[in-house]
Amino acid sequence: MDNFLEQLAGILDTDVPLTPDTLLKNVPEWDSLAWLHFMTLADDTYGKEVTGDDLIRCLTVRQLFELVS
Repeated sequence: MDNFLEQLAGILDTDVPLTPDTLLKNVPEWDSLAWLHFMTLADDTYGKEVTGDDLIRCLTVRQLFELVS
């Protein structure tokens, strides 16, 4: 999870501290561009195909992690 948090922080470039329980709605940088970067990370790094519908259902950082683990 620590490596994932670092990768997500790199995508978001945010000052919001990221933990598994961080609500994505509280991260202003979690926008459509971040979604695209996350989908690329999921595919390139984790070999997982993530869709927009998958991301819509995610409320927390932990749920994002579960998509790729």
